[in-house]
Amino acid sequence: MKQQDDHSEIIGLLAQWIVEIKIHNANTSYDINTKSEDLACSLLNEIYDYQLVNLNTKKHNFPGIDLGDEAKSLLAFQITSRTDSSKIIESLKIFVNNNYDKRFQNGIRFLILSEEKVKLGRKNPKAIYPAFNKEKHIITIKELSKDILTLYNTNYNKFNAIKKILKFELSKKQLKKVNLEKPDAWVRSVWPSNIFDK
Repeated sequence: MKQQDDHSEIIGLLAQWIVEIKIHNANTSYDINTKSEDLACSLLNEIYDYQLVNLNTKKHNFPGIDLGDEAKSLLAFQITSRTDSSKIIESLKIFVNNNYDKRFQNGIRFLILSEEKVKLGRKNPKAIYPAFNKEKHIITIKELSKDILTLYNTNYNKFNAIKKILKFELSKKQLKKVNLEKPDAWVRSVWPSNIFDK
């Protein structure tokens, strides 16, 4: 069925993106993180109709946040593969201390580019930024994929545009450079294994 094939293709591309980040970071090659900010920006804008821009293009190594939409959603985003509480807490402190909450009045969101769960432990983000809601404001790759797949039935043109973005950025030709022909165990446990058997 076409729907199943399209869904599998999206899930496969997202999984490959996460694996590529994981492998590059494991080899202390962090350029992938910067490229991922641009891809995340394109995806978030297409999925949710935001007008995010990469803030690092305005100021090199923009502190605390990576993407911002001052025109429409008034949201800021931190794009990260880290899942430790210190990353969330540190980013919230910078967000508040730099008065970004005035500039981005609808707050900050975290897009987590990892298969691991975010571990906040006993840390309380609300003590730093009371408007923060960890259930709503931390977006995992699985949640992102669900929102993309939902578009297949609600807005196929948008779904197709997202697929084109992912295919352009994550072509197999690029992925072969980091030997992703055999995804590791977590990919096969989280997503259907047959998506990699094409």
